[in-house]
Amino acid sequence: PAEQAVMARLTIFRSGFDLEAAEQVAGATLPLLAGLIDKSFVRLNANGRYDLHELLRQFVAKSLDDESTVMQRHFDYFLMLAEQAEAHQFGYEQIPWFDRMEVEFDNLRTALAWSLQIEDAEAGLQLASALGWFMCERAHWTEGLAWFERLFAANPVLSASLHSKALHSSGALAGMLGDTPRAEALLHQALVLARGANDRWNTAWSLAHLGMYWDRDFTERIPIL
Repeated sequence: PAEQAVMARLTIFRSGFDLEAAEQVAGATLPLLAGLIDKSFVRLNANGRYDLHELLRQFVAKSLDDESTVMQRHFDYFLMLAEQAEAHQFGYEQIPWFDRMEVEFDNLRTALAWSLQIEDAEAGLQLASALGWFMCERAHWTEGLAWFERLFAANPVLSASLHSKALHSSGALAGMLGDTPRAEALLHQALVLARGANDRWNTAWSLAHLGMYWDRDFTERIPIL
């Protein structure tokens, strides 16, 4: 029964999972995973990640009776992971953390989709914004902007700081796609919100992104402080 319950919860993952995620999301222990590997229900790959055969995953997923609870744990875990990556996105650890986000991107997509499914676009924007620079650096421009559009369309109630962060993140993605008018519009909105909230961090980010477009016309000036 314990193996059956864990196996059902593991079907939440997409494109594999590591031991930490299995423990936090599915309540799996190493002995339980070892038992499932011995029975050929779970595979341990050469890179140390676990996965399930897709047909087996789809079949076993039908037996998951606490999907909402497990999906929320899945979302919370990957939000935590994305925020950890964000904290390391400008140091010497950027590449390993961004590589990890790339490996987990299908799980991150699943988490974003879940936030829309349960109509918690605020949490979805928190996750998408934490991934903003990763999606810019790793060229997930079109998909990243599409997630922001879907989440904004849900009209969530946001704090000024989160709203500003989401706007300048989506503005940066629009700029990467070459849509300069849209990028500038989003970034100006972000700047207004950040300044109104006296949020110096998001003010600086909005100005930094806007600065990419000012080399064409220096007649416009926006004071830094």
